[in-house]
Amino acid sequence: MTSYIFWYLQAAFFLMLYDENLDFDPKDPSRLNKFSQAVLHGKGYNFWLDKSFNIVVSKNGRLRCNCEHSWCDSPIMTHFWEFVLAWKKPN
Repeated sequence: MTSYIFWYLQAAFFLMLYDENLDFDPKDPSRLNKFSQAVLHGKGYNFWLDKSFNIVVSKNGRLRCNCEHSWCDSPIMTHFWEFVLAWKKPN
């Protein structure tokens, strides 16, 4: 690959679009395993997880977050994700 291709990969946005539906059932470990594996590393060839965080959007519109867990990145993403989960659309 040439250097300009790597530049585009580095400059890429942090949003990942996943080509399958992601959902899980806490009572069904197989679905939870599939869900976790999909968010952590995809299929092993379809994710480029080089950012400090990635938001994964599945085919059925479910949002997931994959973030680096260094001492600095994790608290920031935890607060951000908590805000996302608690936010309610104004009437």
